[in-house]
Amino acid sequence: MGACQNLLDDLNSAKVDFVTDLGLRVADVSLYIDEVIKIDVEPMVQGMPKPVVELMPGEDGILKMRMTQKYNTLRLDSMINIADSVFADSTGFPAISNFYVEGDFDFGFQLNTFWGDGFDTKQLDSLKLDNGIFKLEFNTYDQFYSEFTISFPGITDEKGEVLKVEKFVPSREKNSIDLDLSNHKIQVLKRRNREYFLIHFDFYIESLEDYTDVDPKIKFQMEKVDLDYIYGAFGYDTIPNIGPQEISMPGSILQDQDISMDFKRPDIKLHTRNSFDLPFAYNIKKALMELDDGSIEEVTGIPDVIYIGTSNAEGVSDGAVSTITIDPSTNIDELLGKGAEWLDIEGFLITNPNNPTQKNYIRDEDSLDITLDIDLPFEARISEIVIRDTIVSKVFEPLEDLGFDALMTSIKTDISNNFPFVLNIQSYFYDRNNMLIDSLFDNPAEIRGSDNAGNPVKTTFYSSKNQEQIEKLYDTRKTITVATFKTANAEEEKIVVFRNEHKLDISLTILTSLHVQSGNEN
Repeated sequence: MGACQNLLDDLNSAKVDFVTDLGLRVADVSLYIDEVIKIDVEPMVQGMPKPVVELMPGEDGILKMRMTQKYNTLRLDSMINIADSVFADSTGFPAISNFYVEGDFDFGFQLNTFWGDGFDTKQLDSLKLDNGIFKLEFNTYDQFYSEFTISFPGITDEKGEVLKVEKFVPSREKNSIDLDLSNHKIQVLKRRNREYFLIHFDFYIESLEDYTDVDPKIKFQMEKVDLDYIYGAFGYDTIPNIGPQEISMPGSILQDQDISMDFKRPDIKLHTRNSFDLPFAYNIKKALMELDDGSIEEVTGIPDVIYIGTSNAEGVSDGAVSTITIDPSTNIDELLGKGAEWLDIEGFLITNPNNPTQKNYIRDEDSLDITLDIDLPFEARISEIVIRDTIVSKVFEPLEDLGFDALMTSIKTDISNNFPFVLNIQSYFYDRNNMLIDSLFDNPAEIRGSDNAGNPVKTTFYSSKNQEQIEKLYDTRKTITVATFKTANAEEEKIVVFRNEHKLDISLTILTSLHVQSGNEN
């Protein structure tokens, strides 16, 4: 033993070469879904809110796609012509005899342009204005002396006092009056299908000349009108400008994938919030789906009429909220699986469907909101789907820091797959200029899917790389891993259940034979 020790001591000054194998873990990739993923779809037609499409784990762990589409909100100004409206009218006076005329009369100021097109049986009883100006212009100041007391029997302020002008004498300097209608209530009358409110005149008009070819006249104009509320019977009428609805479907997000989905147990709901004291019914004539190949198919199972009730609350209300569940016999799930692009609903919205004569109280802030929710659990028939993940880093930087010569290298790839699919896996390496350097495998590696109990399949691959390939890999700045899933029995249309615990784990380890020199050279 002593001799051996001496011989080893003699080696202290000798040069020793040896080769060792070293394993360096350089990358770990996990592909899974554990949170809500928002999916962009094409914008709606102009003016329609953009739908929200999300992929998320459901309460039972099964992944689901949810699409929420909000319709345009229906407001009071959608039903009446009020925005930027100007209401104008005029009145004359009896013929002047003996150079003067006096008396009193009532004049009806017309509001017949107040309503939107399409209302035939409405009856407006009263309205209240947040703002408004009523302008009177007189032509009785040059050739006449005149005096007017003007009252508006149907227009009252917040205290209930009637709007009135006392003993107004027009002159060249003051020949018009602007009346502020803010916070005033207007009682509306109707005759021969025309709405109006009354203006009462007490007047005295005296001619200042022996002859005049001018007739005394007053022009009226109501402008800058902002409604607070209206009260009356809207009758059984179709709401104007509520025509066919075109709703974007998430089919476009599936166009780049070879997917044939048949979603199971669709949960399709129509949520409504109606703060009007006005019930509606949405009559659906037809619902059509446009597929990505341009074909049109009719949607089945959609109800003919959707009733939207009211809260019947006095004063301010958050509205009556209701949810209508669409019969699951609908074929929406099947059509979505074919890559539906658009859902076109042809229908119309009507008022007071059950009692056409009832009175309705509608405030300016009231609205009708309709939202379509489609929840589609991912129990689907899928022939192929691709998941990508990108790592931006110097993946092979550990090799540069060793300071040794790499004689030969292979890459060990450990894959654990608990998706219920057969998958093909490949990783690509890119340099700082985003140019492809190399791939992990010569051809994508195939991995079996998990068994019926959900146990993951673990597989190890070795990929040999020569010295030139290794030196190029030192410049890797980005790695893209692509997993292409295929159902084990796609041809048998096997149903596959996506769950949030499904995951694909990939680990890359570099196995390097290193040439190491130790000792001194004399």
